[in-house]
Amino acid sequence: MVGVAKAAGRAHRPQGRQPATVFRVQLLGGFAATGDGSPIVLPAASRRVLALAAVYRAPLPRTLAAERLWPHLSTRMALGSLRTALSRLNATQPALLAITHEQVCLPGAVTVDIHEVEALAKRLIAGSVSAADASGPLDRLTLPLLPECHDDWVLLERNRLQDLCLHALEAHAGRLTAIGEYAAALDAIHAALAAEPLRESAACTLIAVHLAEGNRARAARCYLEFRERLLAMLGIEPSPEMRALVASLIPSA
Repeated sequence: MVGVAKAAGRAHRPQGRQPATVFRVQLLGGFAATGDGSPIVLPAASRRVLALAAVYRAPLPRTLAAERLWPHLSTRMALGSLRTALSRLNATQPALLAITHEQVCLPGAVTVDIHEVEALAKRLIAGSVSAADASGPLDRLTLPLLPECHDDWVLLERNRLQDLCLHALEAHAGRLTAIGEYAAALDAIHAALAAEPLRESAACTLIAVHLAEGNRARAARCYLEFRERLLAMLGIEPSPEMRALVASLIPSA
C-alpha cells in the first residue's frame, strides 16, 4: 500500500514548467521569424505587423500601427485590416506579439537582428568594441532593412539605420588605422563603400588608410576612381577636403 501511495503521489505531482520558446525575428536582408530555430510561416499582413512592432520596440497604439501599415485606407478600414492580421498572427503563434485592445508590442524576450546590429554600431562609434565584435563579419552592418518592402516607414528606418552603420564602419576603420591595423581597417571601409559607393566620407577614409600604410599610388587611384564615379552618377566634383588629401600626389586634383 505504501508503494501504491508513493506511485500515486508521483503520478499527481505537478510537472516542471516547460522552457519558453526562443523567438527570433530577422529584418535585415529579408524577413524571417523562428521559434527554437524552426521557421514560423505567417501571412503577409501578419509579417508586416510583426516587422513594424519589431522596429519600433515600444508599444504601438493600434491606430498608429494601422495608419503606418495601410496609409491608403481610411482609419476604420485600416483598423479592420490590422484586426485581421493580428487575429491570423495570434492563431499561428500567439506568443510573438503582446496584443491588447489599445496597442501591440513585441515582447522583450523576442530577439531582433536590427537591435543587435544597432547596438554593435553604437559600440563601434564609441570605441567600446569587444574582441568578438571586432572579429565578426562586418557586412552584417550593411544588410538592408526589409529590402522587399517600400512602405514609407520602412524607407525612413532603412535610411536611418544605414547612416548609423556606415558612420560606425568609418569610425572603426579610422580607429584601426590609428593603431596600425591596416588590413582590418580596409575590410571595414570597403564594406561601407560596397553599401554606398558614392559616400565621400568613406572614400576619404579609404584614401587615408592607404596613405597611412605608405601606398601612395593606391591612394591616388582610389581618388581618381571615386571622382569618376561621382562625375558619372551625379555630375559633381569631389569636395575640397577630399582633393586636399591627394594634392601632393595629383597636383591637378
